[in-house]
Amino acid sequence: MSMRTKLFSLVLLFLIFTVVVFSETNDNSGEISNKVLSSQVMNSGSSFWHNALESIKNAPLESLLIMTQMAAFITLIIYTRATVKMAKASENSLEQMRKIHDEETAPYVIVYFDKPFGSNLINLVIKNIGKTVARNVKIKFEPELKNSNYSNPRIKKVSEMKFLKDGIPSLAPGEEISTFFDTAKDYLNDKFLPLQYTVNVSYEGGLLSSKRELEYILDLDAKTDTLYTEKKGIHELVKYTKKLAESVEEIEKNLKEHQR
Repeated sequence: MSMRTKLFSLVLLFLIFTVVVFSETNDNSGEISNKVLSSQVMNSGSSFWHNALESIKNAPLESLLIMTQMAAFITLIIYTRATVKMAKASENSLEQMRKIHDEETAPYVIVYFDKPFGSNLINLVIKNIGKTVARNVKIKFEPELKNSNYSNPRIKKVSEMKFLKDGIPSLAPGEEISTFFDTAKDYLNDKFLPLQYTVNVSYEGGLLSSKRELEYILDLDAKTDTLYTEKKGIHELVKYTKKLAESVEEIEKNLKEHQR
């Protein structure tokens, strides 16, 4: 087989390969035209490709070499574009998997007011409900957090408690800090105390090195009815029984006097 025939075959293969690869990697907007080009390559009887192939056959050896290099260059460009697209798709997929894994294992610190059922006490609770350690936990309230003792200079302000003022170095999964905040009766009867707070919680931890931040509203007004509920225990039962016994004795006494 002569050099001219080999180059002719090589150029033809490059042209066919270029059209096929281009049709697979190009956008949908060029899909119809690519199919037309592919059908023209396969249709050897078309006048366009017949003339093109005849021109290649009759072309000088130098021209065939140039055409071969051009075809190889075009193929390299298309292959590079396809490789870049595949690399970006893989990178996006890995990033998405990393985010999903981070969300499943990340720390999650919440702050809320808690009132045990039947109790008149309101507690402030900070808890990590996530699966990894939360570090450098910072908590801010707007307006400033205060209770019914805010006007008493001898009592330390709630906002100056150490874990609110300086933050919490670390909070393990499931760990919580709960402290007395106020009584429901004293807090709700003070009209100068806010019923809503905007709390901002920031912390670090998990797979991502960036700071995590949450902001939401704590609404004591929505819990007003539940804050007044009280649970009756054995102490109240004893008092009620004692009063009932006194009432029975009083009735017996009145009956005896009436019989006389």
